Amino acid sequence: MKQGLELINSSVGNFLNNAQYLQLLETAFDVLLQIKNDNTALAEFIEIEDQLALKRIYSAILSLIVEASKFQLDHRTLRSIIRENGLNSTSLDELCDIYSKKETLVRVLLSATRSFDYSHIVSVDWSLHYQIKSNTLDRLDTPIFLVTLKLLPPAALPTLPPSSKAAASPSSLHSPS
Repeated sequence: MKQGLELINSSVGNFLNNAQYLQLLETAFDVLLQIKNDNTALAEFIEIEDQLALKRIYSAILSLIVEASKFQLDHRTLRSIIRENGLNSTSLDELCDIYSKKETLVRVLLSATRSFDYSHIVSVDWSLHYQIKSNTLDRLDTPIFLVTLKLLPPAALPTLPPSSKAAASPSSLHSPS
């Protein structure tokens, strides 16, 4: 998390202007709240030349938000942790202001999320073949691993009963901000 904060701190003012930083913060929260699609979220930042650096900053912001929500940090505690790690005051204030407005929604949605709809590995079959030589080479000495993963698609997974902690459904979290 410290590396992510350093990346965010070094990018604001150098790589991103304040308007782009605010837009990236809003985009990160919108993706977490499922208002925007993660696949197209960064499309509005097409004018930024270094897309890899942009994705790293975006990832650092998402990680910070999720970790803060995971540990149920309020905006004052988050502000003090971030200040200790050296984020400049303008960036800190903007991040904490948006977090304080949306922290409850993020927590409810993350607590209701059982999975991110990835397939689950249920079985692994593997074998090792050792190739000594081939038709073209006299001596090859190469191990060949054959791995077969059997997956259970997310739709086939058993569903858990709704948690009593989740006071709102994910569809009710979409509020105009």
